[in-house]
Amino acid sequence: MFVEGGASSKRAEVNSLNQLETMAMRVSRTAWMTLREGVTWTVPFDAVDPTGTDDYFLFIRNDGPTPLAITRISISTTVAGGLEVQAVTGDPSGGTAVTVVNRQVGNNKTPDTTIESGVNITNLTDAGVIEFAELLAATQHDLSLQDEPIVLVQNQEIALLWTAATGILSGNVTLELMKELS
Repeated sequence: MFVEGGASSKRAEVNSLNQLETMAMRVSRTAWMTLREGVTWTVPFDAVDPTGTDDYFLFIRNDGPTPLAITRISISTTVAGGLEVQAVTGDPSGGTAVTVVNRQVGNNKTPDTTIESGVNITNLTDAGVIEFAELLAATQHDLSLQDEPIVLVQNQEIALLWTAATGILSGNVTLELMKELS
């Protein structure tokens, strides 16, 4: 059955249960934000070799007023160990600045952040473990946080900690500006 309604007098299909029939496509928020807004970034880290047990190797702070979401962490390691994503406080020392890459190639928008990578980032205080993953050696691991992202409001920070005393780590973090979808 067809019905007409609204100011436009457009027709719509209604089934026998009086439900509107629609056609929709499911697109993840990250894909939508990348395609439409260009406000999703990759935070790369490559061949980081933490110097000891329980070393921070990646630090991210949101310096801007709009919340940022971490929706995925992809990491490979040469040895087995534990990865902790920790809420932290402090001013990082011992790392080098990381340049984010916009996932909409050619778009030069960047988030207002402080991001550092290093073999032993210090001067940080653990404020609680947000995520933990036990990683196997010589494998790629993806921690999807799409349904439950880690959200950083202004001036909040996280750091990735490696629990093993050895191992070379490479990968990236997907960082997304939290905006209303319109």
